[in-house]
Amino acid sequence: RLCPARPRRDGHCSRTGRRWMGRILMVALALPETLDLKAAGPLKSAFLERRGDSVEIEASQVRRLGGLCLQILLAARKAWAEEGKAFSITGPSEAFLETIRLFGAEGALLSTDIHGAKS
Repeated sequence: RLCPARPRRDGHCSRTGRRWMGRILMVALALPETLDLKAAGPLKSAFLERRGDSVEIEASQVRRLGGLCLQILLAARKAWAEEGKAFSITGPSEAFLETIRLFGAEGALLSTDIHGAKS
């Protein structure tokens, strides 16, 4: 589960895509531009593949976030919290943040670690 190669200066492993954040090994998950009904299945699968690892979600490319994908994000956040694993969101786009606010989910999702928010 650790980096088989020597990590770069920024903590990223060139072979696994994992990154050290302090003393926690994070697994990256970049969200696509459109998180709609078609994206829900792959998003759920991506979280299931990373279950048990601390996860860093890159949300800078999100332009559209639908309700079903938001539910998946909320369920993943809850699951990670129950397992005591880190769940952070980095660089969320304005569209990502605004949609979360419109759905009234900022208290549930934005209470997690968010790095690089522009709000």
